[in-house]
Amino acid sequence: MIARVMEGGVIVIILLLVAGVAAFMIHYSQQVGEAWAKAADDLGIHYEPGGLFAQRRISGNVDGCGVSVETYTRGSGKHSRSYSRYRIGYRRSLRLGLRLRRKGFFGGVAEAFGAQDIRTGDGKFDSFVSVKGRDPELVARFLDENRRKRILAAMTEWNDLEIHDTHFQIDHSGAETTTVNLVGTVRQLVALEPTLVGPATAVAASKAAPSASPAAAAAGAASAGSGPPAREPAPESPQEPGREMDPEPEPESEPQKAQKPEPEPEPETEASEVGGALFGGDLGVAEIDRLFAADHASRPVRVRGILKSVRAADFDFTFGAGACGMATVEVPLEGGGGGRNKFEVIARLPEDSDPPAAGDAIELRGEMVKADGLMRHLYVKAESVRSVGIATGD
Repeated sequence: MIARVMEGGVIVIILLLVAGVAAFMIHYSQQVGEAWAKAADDLGIHYEPGGLFAQRRISGNVDGCGVSVETYTRGSGKHSRSYSRYRIGYRRSLRLGLRLRRKGFFGGVAEAFGAQDIRTGDGKFDSFVSVKGRDPELVARFLDENRRKRILAAMTEWNDLEIHDTHFQIDHSGAETTTVNLVGTVRQLVALEPTLVGPATAVAASKAAPSASPAAAAAGAASAGSGPPAREPAPESPQEPGREMDPEPEPESEPQKAQKPEPEPEPETEASEVGGALFGGDLGVAEIDRLFAADHASRPVRVRGILKSVRAADFDFTFGAGACGMATVEVPLEGGGGGRNKFEVIARLPEDSDPPAAGDAIELRGEMVKADGLMRHLYVKAESVRSVGIATGD
C-alpha cells in the first residue's frame, strides 16, 4: 500500500515538473513573440508569429531595402541549435552571380585542392574573402579599392556576413529575444547596404567634386575681380562657366551609366540551376520559399526538359482565372543527389500557342512565379514554347 502511494507521489511530482516546464516555455515564447511584434511595429513592417512547422519572422521594406529576420534550426536532437538570420535585399540586383564570404580554415584547404576563387589583385582582400561570380573580370571591376575596404571592415565586424547578388545576410547564434537588438541590428544593416553595394561611380564623383569646386571658385573669383573687361576675351570667359557646370552633367551621365543594364533584358537563368538550388539539397519548405522570394521570383528563366502532359484550364490556384493551357515539364535537377535527379515545372502557356506533343523535348521561356518545396514544383508563366525534338530517354 505504501509503495503504491509513493509511486503515485513520484508520478504527480513528474507531472508537476513537466507542467511547470511547459508553462515556462509557453510564457517565454509569448514574451519573445511580443518582442518581435514590437520590433516589427517600430520598423513599420510585418510580423508572422509562426506555428507548428514555421518559425516566427518579421519582413517588409525599411528605407527602400527589403528586410527579413527569421529564426531557424541547424542539426537535430541534442545537436540542434537555433539561429537568427537577418537578410537585407538590395534596391537593385547586381547580376554578377556574386557570393562573398569570409574565408575559414576549410575554405583555404579547398582552395589548395583546386577550388578557385576570383582574384582581385589585392593580397589582403583575397586572403580574407572568398569571392565567387559568373564573370571574373566584371566581379573584379565591381570590387574596386573603396568597396574592398568597406567589405573588409564589414566582415571584420560581422564574422558571418555573406554578400550575394540580390541581398546580404548575417546569422546570429540563438534566437533574438529583445526588441532593442532586433531593431538596432536591422537599422545597422540597412545603413550598411549603400556602403557595400552602392555604385562605384558615385564614390568617384563624390571624390572629384571637391577638387573641381575650388578651381571653379578660383576661376569665378578671377573673372569677378577683372570686371567687365574680363568678359570681352570670349575664349576664356565661356570656358570658366563651362568648368563650373561640368559637375552638373556628370551626375546625369553617371546614373545613366549605372542604369545601362536595366533596359537590357535580364539574363535568363536555367531552370535546372534554379531547381538545383531549391530542391537539390536538404532545405525545408519554409527555407525554399524564402530563397525563391529573395533570388528567383519574377525573374526570367529558360526551361529545357520533357513535356509530360498538357491540359486546358479555366482556373489555377497559382496563376488565377482565365482559360489557358497548362504544361507539366520534367527537368533534370542540377547537382541533385540521393535519387533527386528530376523536378517538374508547371507552366502556364501563352495564349493561342500550339503546344508540342507529350513526350517531346521542349524549350520554353518565361517568368518564375512560385516554388513549391513540398511537391518540388517550379511554376513559370511562359512567354514562348517550342519543340526541340523527340525525347530519346525515359
